[in-house]
Amino acid sequence: MKVNIEGKDYEIDETNKELMGIVNTLKLGGTILHKDQGQNFALLNHIILCVQAVQEGKVKELKEKLKSKKKK
Repeated sequence: MKVNIEGKDYEIDETNKELMGIVNTLKLGGTILHKDQGQNFALLNHIILCVQAVQEGKVKELKEKLKSKKKK
């Protein structure tokens, strides 16, 4: 597998677990920081929106449960 680091190509032995671990970490970081349609940090933004949606849903759920408990 060829990898380019700062403009220089390197050949990586794909059977070397230590090197492949580093390469996979770099690939994941690249994916997270990928610029998509002019939006920086596309994956991070997506994760943030998902967490916000879950938080809002759980706050609503808790409020509803507390209201129903209060009525009893």
